[in-house]
Amino acid sequence: MKIMLIFIIAVLAVVFYFGWLLTMPKVTYTEKDFFKYYLLTHKEVRDAPRLSKNYYFEYGPSDITEPNRSSMYVCGLSNVDEGYQRLVLYVNETGIPFEPQYKFGEPLPKNGDEYFTLEKRYFGSSEPCLMLTLTECDD
Repeated sequence: MKIMLIFIIAVLAVVFYFGWLLTMPKVTYTEKDFFKYYLLTHKEVRDAPRLSKNYYFEYGPSDITEPNRSSMYVCGLSNVDEGYQRLVLYVNETGIPFEPQYKFGEPLPKNGDEYFTLEKRYFGSSEPCLMLTLTECDD
């Protein structure tokens, strides 16, 4: 009886943890966070080239206002423009398009659409980081 109770508590704890993990507004993590890395990071983002030793990931689940997003931030690049071009080549190899430029009156992305964005971001320093994001639109 005691073993069964421990088993049930352990199963509930695991279910609660994964439920919590998938419903967090935004989760930032590294590749060393095994469960977060493999559960939350899309394969295409996991396979992206690591351009420096300073990189981390972010996951944003879908909700009413935003689609599902999986991002990789790469910082500490010796040549940001060269890194940008390498990520552009990688995205082109995947066959997934870059973000379409929607205009007012055009249809919004449909369920199942996916696309990449690639941006330079500054986080409190003069040196930019590159942010590669895969967005999946779902209802």
